[in-house]
Amino acid sequence: MRILYRFGDNDFRATFIPVFELLLKKSENSSIERGKMRDKEYFCALINELAYPLYRALQCHSFPGFDGLRFASEEESRKFYTEYFRATPDRIYIDQEIEGLIEEYGDGNRAWFVLDTQQHDPKWRVYAI
Repeated sequence: MRILYRFGDNDFRATFIPVFELLLKKSENSSIERGKMRDKEYFCALINELAYPLYRALQCHSFPGFDGLRFASEEESRKFYTEYFRATPDRIYIDQEIEGLIEEYGDGNRAWFVLDTQQHDPKWRVYAI
């Protein structure tokens, strides 16, 4: 199974690679989960649940109240990034759909994130193209 999220901003690789690594672990734990992940709505819900907390933990360089650079409050930051990271089914591609996307656009400038359970080499099971 290969699933691609067409995000579009390569500045957030440090957020989405860990998101996809967690989704890989989830798919490895259960064949039921692997089946459910083929449902684009379900896959989006998982991304949407994980993206903002992992951004805050792994990539965010400012915290409201400590430097005051971008957002006046944590709520303002959460609202902005939760919406910015939001995955929707029209930006999820599964298996052969990925080939069509690549044929049409080439690559995503490392802003398309892929979960590939068919890869034998673990370093290529989650990657960006």
